[in-house]
Amino acid sequence: MLANKTVPAPKWGGVKPEGEKFQAGNFLLPTLFVDVLPSMKIAREEIFGPVVSVMSWDQEEAMLGHVNELEFGLTTSIWSNNINHALHAAGRIEAGYIWINHVGSHFLGAPYGGQKNSGLGSTGCLDELLNYLQFKNIHISIL
Repeated sequence: MLANKTVPAPKWGGVKPEGEKFQAGNFLLPTLFVDVLPSMKIAREEIFGPVVSVMSWDQEEAMLGHVNELEFGLTTSIWSNNINHALHAAGRIEAGYIWINHVGSHFLGAPYGGQKNSGLGSTGCLDELLNYLQFKNIHISIL
């Protein structure tokens, strides 16, 4: 079970799957962490796996400050009963892909990529294709 001073104990999951093929490597069953604080390691690093960290807040400005001070900005998910608050927060959060009351789906043709130290450009859109091209400008003055 994962637990230390910077990571809360999981509310659900947090164990390795059974089986020989999972013994080598970092595998984790789907895991839910609740009551995550902005100072915790799990809130400050990108986790690529079936992990959800739930942070609640009651002061929007403080929450936005905590979110935007992070060095990463790949995705975020905002859950709210108030769509106006969710849209306001989404507009101010520095992340490349934001879900409101949803998580995990992507639309063909819509850019998917991060901000800050997350990702290298956008995928799933014209920008991805352009990453495979090399552009050159040649400026000539005819005398």
